[in-house]
Amino acid sequence: MATNDHSIGHIWLLPAGQAKQASIVEIPLTDVDPDGKLPLHLAIADVDRDGHPDLLVTPGDGPSMVYLFDTGKVALRPPTPDEQRRLVLSGANR
Repeated sequence: MATNDHSIGHIWLLPAGQAKQASIVEIPLTDVDPDGKLPLHLAIADVDRDGHPDLLVTPGDGPSMVYLFDTGKVALRPPTPDEQRRLVLSGANR
C-alpha cells in the first residue's frame, strides 16, 4: 500500500505477512509532485536481476522510481549510481 502525504510517499511493507518485519518507507516526491496530489502506482520487478523482487514507484503518469530489495537488511533502498546504470526497466522510465 502507498499514499502520497503532501509530497512524501509512504509505502507500507509487510514481508510475507510477518507483522514483526513490517516497515514504512518514506520517499520525497517534491521534485515530481510539489502539490502532493498524484496517486502512487506500485509495481514489482527484478530490475537488477539478482533474483529478488524490487519495487517501482510511479507518481501519477511520471517516471518510475526504483527501490532495490536489500537482502542483508530485509529492506528497500534506492540504487547506487553504479546500480542505476545496470537496471533493466522494460518500457519504464529510469
